[in-house]
Amino acid sequence: MKELGSNKIILTPEVIVPKTTREKTADQLMFMRDAFSDKIPTKILHSFDKDNKYKVKRGWFSGLNAHLENALISGILTDEVAIEVNKYFEWHDTKFCSKKDKDKITTQEDISKANEIISIVLKDLGFEQKI
Repeated sequence: MKELGSNKIILTPEVIVPKTTREKTADQLMFMRDAFSDKIPTKILHSFDKDNKYKVKRGWFSGLNAHLENALISGILTDEVAIEVNKYFEWHDTKFCSKKDKDKITTQEDISKANEIISIVLKDLGFEQKI
C-alpha cells in the first residue's frame, strides 16, 4: 500500500492470464499482417531505415515463416491448413531461396500470397480476418 497525502492507494499486482499457443500465434500473425504496409516503396529498404515497416522486405517474409513454422510444430493447425502452409513454404523456397531467384525483387503478388496464408491460418485458429 502506498500513501499519497491523506488518500490511500492500494496497489495490487495485475493478474496476467497466460495466452494459449493459438492466441499467441494469432497475435503474431495479426501483427505481421497489420503493422507492415502492403505497398511497394520506390526505394530499396534496409532494416536500419527509419520508415521500414513494409512487407516487401525479405526479413518480413522470414519472420512470417518463423511464426508459421511454430504453428506447425505446436500442432495447432488442422491437417488441411498444415498442408497449405507447407505448400506456401515450397513456394517461398522456390521464389526466394534458389540461387537463380535470390536477387528477384518482391512483387505485389508475393505480398498477396503471404497475406493469403495469414488469412487461412487465422481462420483455422478461429480468429477473424481483416476486412
